[in-house]
Amino acid sequence: MPDGSLYRENTGEYTPLEQGAQKRVVYISAGPICTYAYALTASAANKIFRYVLAGDAVLDNLITADLRRWCQAGFLTCVTVNPELFHHHKKAGQISSEIAVHEGPDWEPLTAPAPVEYTANIRYSARCNAQSGGVLVSCRDEFQGHISV
Repeated sequence: MPDGSLYRENTGEYTPLEQGAQKRVVYISAGPICTYAYALTASAANKIFRYVLAGDAVLDNLITADLRRWCQAGFLTCVTVNPELFHHHKKAGQISSEIAVHEGPDWEPLTAPAPVEYTANIRYSARCNAQSGGVLVSCRDEFQGHISV
């Protein structure tokens, strides 16, 4: 969990967490975006498999777009956790990913090289700690003069 009460949005902007610091909100989501990690119940996986196999699904070739459309249509019941449990890691001096440049929006924080290595909204990133030599470390996100841990 971030230790402060600011949440870093995908746009790079910070918004206050209405629930306050050190709390997560779990809710039914009508339009999830950017699937960092997801889980399916056996029932939902079977439902998607039968839907696709029958040729009834219009597939976008982007799982995040398909999941979002199926959530919005009520085909799936989707649950979101904020702040998220997983997030992509951004290395200092590099763009976040090829997806951010080729398929993602032209948001400056996503397509610009990061000034510091960080994992947004994750206090103790697995990636940072895997490289820390056994000492618990936090990657700091210092975009736009704000600092979140």
